[in-house]
Amino acid sequence: IALKTTSFLIVKNGEIIHESYYDQHNEHTKSNSFSMGKSFIGLLIGIAIDNLEISSFDAPITDYLPFRIPNDEGITIRHLLGMSSGLNWSESGSNPLSDNAEAYYSSDLNEIMKKSRFNKKPGLAFEYLSGNSQLLGIILKEATGVSPTEYFEQHVWSKIGAEHDLFWSLDREDGFEKTFCCAYATTRDYARIGQLILNNGKWNGEEVISSETLNTLLSPFDLKEAHYGLHFWRYNHPVHPAVYAR
Repeated sequence: IALKTTSFLIVKNGEIIHESYYDQHNEHTKSNSFSMGKSFIGLLIGIAIDNLEISSFDAPITDYLPFRIPNDEGITIRHLLGMSSGLNWSESGSNPLSDNAEAYYSSDLNEIMKKSRFNKKPGLAFEYLSGNSQLLGIILKEATGVSPTEYFEQHVWSKIGAEHDLFWSLDREDGFEKTFCCAYATTRDYARIGQLILNNGKWNGEEVISSETLNTLLSPFDLKEAHYGLHFWRYNHPVHPAVYAR
């Protein structure tokens, strides 16, 4: 009740074993992913690496960003994915003047990212910043030539038996995706993403993302910060470890 949960679904061995909905929510209702969308971007970057559209996790972001950012030398895609890029970004969800708030309400996310800067040495400290995810969305489009939504549809959604379309919030009509958040899908279709990960990147025997690349995404970026991989969260329980999108 305190969290205002709208749905609760459990899949075991590929079958739904529990499904509950609350308030006006049902199996056809699309809900906002919020920051689970970051993990979707992580998957897409991994797939683009598998497809040789991005050379590697350690590729410099300057190889793909269509603009330069102060102090961007030496920043890699892995740094962005691991939330360890040193980006200067105010993440606060309660401050109406934060960079995050501006990103939510802006009608030109690319302009916001062009004004950003890196002010710390990369790879040294975990700092959860949505700006990293937005830069990855821009990199993905530059590398693949299609929008993140189109790439997701082509390489994930169309392959996992999704029952409903996925939508992604844009900064304006015909604009760019808010790739730090805000995809919309049904609970069952979200669960398919989880099943894909449990299947080590395969769906009905077809490889959606290679197990090697997926393992890289799910492994700790930094063993000192073992609760986070590359845009996926980790729960390091000694008996029941888990990875999750949050």
